[in-house]
Order: sequence, then C-alpha cells, then structure tokens
Amino acid sequence: MKEKSYKVSEVTREKLINAAGELFSLQGTENVGVRDITNLAGTKENAISYHFGGKEGLIDAVWEKSLERFERIDFFRYINKNEKLLKTKDGQKKVISKIIKDFYNIFYENDLEAPWKNRFLLKGAFSENGLKHLKESLANSWAFALLEVYKRVTKSKDDKKAQNWLICIGSPATLIAPNMDILDKGFLPKKVDKSAYKQLCKEVTKYALYSIDLI
Repeated sequence: MKEKSYKVSEVTREKLINAAGELFSLQGTENVGVRDITNLAGTKENAISYHFGGKEGLIDAVWEKSLERFERIDFFRYINKNEKLLKTKDGQKKVISKIIKDFYNIFYENDLEAPWKNRFLLKGAFSENGLKHLKESLANSWAFALLEVYKRVTKSKDDKKAQNWLICIGSPATLIAPNMDILDKGFLPKKVDKSAYKQLCKEVTKYALYSIDLI
C-alpha cells in the first residue's frame, strides 16, 4: 500500500513540475499563479505546498529538471582523461567535435522529452534565480571546457576572440532549441524535422574547426 501511495505521489510531483515548466517557459515564473499550475496538472491546489513547500520550491524543482541532462556530463573530466589527444591535430579535432556533439545532444534530448525545458532555460538564464542555478550546476562546463581547448590549440591570449568563437558555437543551439516546437507548428513554410539538430551540429563543428585552422 505504501509503495502504491509513493508511486502516486511521484506521478503528482512530476505532473506539477511539467505543468509549471510549461507555464513558466511561456509566461515567466512571476506571471504564473499556483492555481494556474494545479489546473494544468489536474491536481489539488494544496499539492504544491505538500510536495515542494510552496511555489519557490517548485521553481527550484523545475530548474533541477531542466538542468539534469547537463549534470550527467562533466566536460572537464573528459578533457583530463584525454590529455594525449590535445597534443595532435587529429586529437584536437576529436575533442572539440565530441564536446560540441554532447552539448547539442543535450538540447536535442531535452526537446524530445519536454520542449518546455529549453524554452525555460533560455527565458530564465539571466534572472537572479537562473544565474544561481547555473552557477551551482555543470551547465556552464561545456563553455569553459571549450575555452580551455581553444587556448591550448591556438596558444592565443585574446579572450574576446575566444569568447566570440564560443558564442558562434553555442548560439544556434540556445536560440533554435527553445523555439523548435514553435517552428514545428508552422512558423516556417516547411515543417522543421528534428534531424535539423544533427545538421546544425555538423555545420557548427565545421565552423569551429575551420576557424582555428584544424581543417
């Protein structure tokens, strides 16, 4: 009986997180009320207090859900385990390509599971609460890892040039992924296939390697 009750409780919790994430991603956390969330989730109004201690606890849970895929990959650990690869041109290409691919896969997998995750991340990234969660997670490690590789490969001390290189790599994913479901609904004349992620990753990787003379 306890096991059944636990399962029901977990289902309710997930419903609330997904409903809140969907609404927060469209309207922002400040413009969504508790009743809006419970109505969409199909739960009682006191369920948020019971499971999360209130709306703020639910917001934290939505952030954790959105960032969980980022936290599965430690990009710096990958670099440290593959130090030898950075000593050759082919190895450098492999390391950079792997980091970019993993980064784009995170957005792709988020979009398959729950499109609101990518929208929420972009909308909330520059809020005070968003910055707090990003600092506490590994979500930024892909960027710092690529900057580290850039400096080793180019021997450049030009931070602005390195940052511009990074922005050109990350921007397509962070701008397109949050809007993929909108594009699918006919924003563009042609329906956007999910394979667009793979093609985008391929083109971005080409740019990243070409711009630092690796191809």
